[in-house]
This record gives sequence, C-alpha cells and structure tokens, in this order.
Amino acid sequence: LPLDRGLPDPTCRFTLQVEGKAIHLCPVERRFPRRYLGDLPEAPVLLAFSPGGERSYAADESGHFCVWSTESGVEEARFTGFRPHTYSHPRFSKSGRRLGWTSVEGGAVTQVWREEDPPDAKPQALRQADIDNEMAGVAFGPDERWIAAATAYKAITFWPLEWPRARLLSGHTAGPIIALRFAPDARTLVSCARDGARVWPLATGSGHQRLIETSRENFCYGIDVRPGSGDIAIAAPLVGLFLHRNDGRPPLPLLSVPNTCVLQAVAFDPEGRRVAVAPQAVGQGGRKEMYVVDSESRSTRSIPLAFQTEEEWQTGTTALAFSWDGALISAGSAGIRRWDLETGESTVLLDQAANIATSAGGRRMVALTGVYDGIDDPNSYADRRLLVMDLVDGSRRPVKTHGTAVTSAALDATGQILVSGDAQGVVRVGRSTGDDPYLLPGHSGFVSAVAVSPDGRWIASAAGPRIRLWPMPDLSKPPLHTLPHDELIAKLKSLTNVRAVRDPESSTGWSIELDSFPGWKEVPEW
Repeated sequence: LPLDRGLPDPTCRFTLQVEGKAIHLCPVERRFPRRYLGDLPEAPVLLAFSPGGERSYAADESGHFCVWSTESGVEEARFTGFRPHTYSHPRFSKSGRRLGWTSVEGGAVTQVWREEDPPDAKPQALRQADIDNEMAGVAFGPDERWIAAATAYKAITFWPLEWPRARLLSGHTAGPIIALRFAPDARTLVSCARDGARVWPLATGSGHQRLIETSRENFCYGIDVRPGSGDIAIAAPLVGLFLHRNDGRPPLPLLSVPNTCVLQAVAFDPEGRRVAVAPQAVGQGGRKEMYVVDSESRSTRSIPLAFQTEEEWQTGTTALAFSWDGALISAGSAGIRRWDLETGESTVLLDQAANIATSAGGRRMVALTGVYDGIDDPNSYADRRLLVMDLVDGSRRPVKTHGTAVTSAALDATGQILVSGDAQGVVRVGRSTGDDPYLLPGHSGFVSAVAVSPDGRWIASAAGPRIRLWPMPDLSKPPLHTLPHDELIAKLKSLTNVRAVRDPESSTGWSIELDSFPGWKEVPEW
C-alpha cells in the first residue's frame, strides 16, 4: 500500500503510518490515540508487521532498520544492515522472532535479525555462492530452522539458522578496547576504551548501548564489575576512579589523582566491599602508589608501588585481581606479586607477566607471561604464553595449545574454561587443563580483550573498536580442526553442497559448482 495510506497489521487493530522520517502506530478504533514509535535517518520505504501482529518494522533506503513491539511500542532493535532493494521483500517468520531480507550491496546477501540477538548486534549476513545475480525475497521454514532466498530466477539457496555464530557489536569510535566485563546476571556487557566505558544490553527490548559519562574526556583505561550489584568501577587516566551505579545516578567519584597518574588496573574483591586501582605509568613528580578504596565509605588506603632494582624503579601495573584469601595480586613490569593488604608487603610469584585474570572467588588464575611494552603492535607479542596457577595450593601448569602470540586471556567463573585471543585475530576456547581448544576466527586485528559470561553461555572478544559475542562451544566434543582427515572431509561435505573443483580454464585454476542437493531432513551439526 502507499505509505501515506498506512499499512494494516494482520489483526486489523493497528496501522503503521509515516510522516517524513517518523513512524506512528495508529489504532483502527479512532477513540484510541496514535503512538509515536520512532524515526529513521531517512524517510522509511519499507514497513511490515509480523504474521500475528506482535512486531513491526520500518527500513529506509540506506539500510537503517527499526523493530518495535506492537503492544508496548518499545523499540526492540535498531541496526544498520545492507540496503534493501526493489525485490528485497523483508519478511518476518511465523512467530515474529526472525526477520529476513535480501540485498545486492556488497554482493548477493541475505540478512537475518533474530529476537535473541543483542539490540545493538549487526544482522547476520548469509552470502550466496553466485554473487553476480540479484536476489529476490526470502522465506522461513515452518519450524524457523531454515531460511531460503531465490537468486535471479536461477537457483534457491537454503541456510540453517541454528548454527553457532558470532554477533558483532559496534559503537566505540576509538580502539583498541582495553577491557571487557560481564555483569553478574549476564544481561549486560561492559567495555572500556579510549573513548570511554560503554554498557551493552544483551536482551531484546532492554535498550541500547550507552556511554558512561565520567569526566570531560571520558577516557577509560580499566573497568571491573562489582559482584552482586553490577556497579561498575572505571579508571579514568589522569583523572581518578569512578563508581557507576545501576540506579540512574551520576557516577560517584571514589578517588582523584593528579594529571601525572595514568590509572589502568582495577579489581573488586569477591564480596564487592573493596576496589583496588593502580597506575600503569606515573609522570615526573607523581606518587607511585596503588590504592584500595572502600566502595561504601570511600575511605582509601595507599600502598607504595616502587620496586627498586639495580637498573631503575619499575612502577607499571597492567592488571589487578583479588585472591580467595583476600590478598591482592598485581601484574606488570615488576612481574606478578601477591600483596598482603594488612602489612603492605609483597612477594613475587612470577618474574614476568603482562596480564592476569582469575575465576570467581579467586581460586584459580591465568597469567599471560611476557613483559608488557605498551605497544599495540602484533609483532610485540612474539613470545606471549599462558600459565594457569592454582592460588590455593600454588601449583602451576603451562598451557601450550593456545600458541605463543597470546594477547589476552580470561577464565570462566569455575576456572575450568580458558579463553584467549592472539595477535592474528583468533580466539581460542578450551579446558584450562590445556586440551586442544576450539578456534574462533573472525577478527582482523590482534585481540585486545576477552571475557566469559558468568552463566557460561557467551564469550566476548574485542579487536580494534569492535566486539564479537560468541556462543560457548560444546567442549564435550572435539574441535573441528582436530578431527582425522577423512572424518573432517565428511563433516565439511555434510555442511554444504557448494564445492570447489579444479578448472583449468579458470584464472585461479578453480571454480565453484553445486553438488546434488538431497535435502536436509536432519540439520547437520557444526
């Protein structure tokens, strides 16, 4: 229907109407007022309701999409995808939990939005084998496990929708992202970069990512999330330490430092009563101290951080973590040290370490060995390895299966799962015992931060200003790349009927062919 006449929903209770760039939901019964839903950067060109009328969407020519709940009017998702075209025909699945459309921008692409995706996630892009042809509309299978799209009247492509995939979160304008943390309830993710700390809701209808305003520059070099409450401690270099609370009040200043102190490392104790913060660098005349702040009373204790060696005073601290017994663990240019907060004395656990991360409760720790040089260059990570340490009995175990170019690492809440990122952009996930890990490639640069959600469902990783959210692999099954050759080839052939075959007439020596399609009565597992 022409947009100025409105688009009725299947139940004939509402219509969507457009005025300029704004979209309104108008009840058919005139005695109810119309509701403003939102607007798009350009005038909307596509509107639709889900089959049951529970959801509606609008899209403009530039590929900006919005999805709303019809009943509540709440905006559930807003994202930018590939631009729709004349034959895109965006369509909801029967339940309204999926939205699919096609585009010819960037090649022939089918895109899918899912209800379970975070509100700020990019839609999934499913590419065609033959990218030279235009694509028409899409169709979802009755059980919503499949989506199909036609290509220039020549072929139909089917994709299963239940395969694991990463969700891409974009919002930071400056990288690299320095730290990632999940909230205790796993419903939000917090990130920290040079353009500030951001909170990312992970559930549909829970709002969009937002910047935490702490100071004029909003610099963030370190974060941690308070156990239980989910409050966020933010280290602002040259400014101080802030506590962002979940009750809507402005961030609370916990500590102020001179403009010669570059705060970076932050950690809450397991009870959330104390938060420790330490500088990565201190300028001339600055005080080389670590601080422990009571998060309620804001009383502060300072501990000297100067370690005299034969050559120089070493002060750089890149990471902090609390041990199960209340001791504070630090990592940086002075190695890994265990601090007795009663006496202020420290003992050396390891001579060199660039980073550390602990499990919930602080009983197990992973150390990223090697000296931190502060250079965001993959070549500077030529000899970075992982060491898993038991902080209860003191035992240590080197992990060799994650390579020698590790740039970031994290443990899950139990300490049983180890996640790492490397200089080539690969994320590895496996048992902390050192078994062969799953490989999650996708980042184009070195992985600066990783985190595991408290419920063990998600892995977050960051490279540059972008974040990827991965579903946790099934670690009870062997990783794909470890399968015997014949089993690996059979597995790959079960996943697709697209084949690369030798072609002497092709400039590359290869061409793409489609094998017979017997149908997938049972969806193959990755």
